[in-house]
Amino acid sequence: MSKVIKDQVIRFNEIVSGMKNKFSLLQGKGINEVQLNKLKEDLAVINKQNDEIDKLKTEVKEKKRAMMINLLRTKADIIEIKKVVKQNFDTSQWAEFGVLDKR
Repeated sequence: MSKVIKDQVIRFNEIVSGMKNKFSLLQGKGINEVQLNKLKEDLAVINKQNDEIDKLKTEVKEKKRAMMINLLRTKADIIEIKKVVKQNFDTSQWAEFGVLDKR
């Protein structure tokens, strides 16, 4: 959970809990139990959504790492096959093999 969201959720929970504890003093002042219960439910949903986002971030990080490993492996393979062309053909022919290097 990001620090900002975590701090807000904690603070909002404190406010809702404080208001529920002192609800008798709030009656008739525009705040009702339905509102407080709805806020509590909303905060639970936010926590659940944030947990899902954290899982997705982890999944993306793992997939990105796997992709980078594949990219590096592929790059190494490409370098090796380019060497074959460079060692066996004149530079004027490299482009025919898709090798656009100048040296």
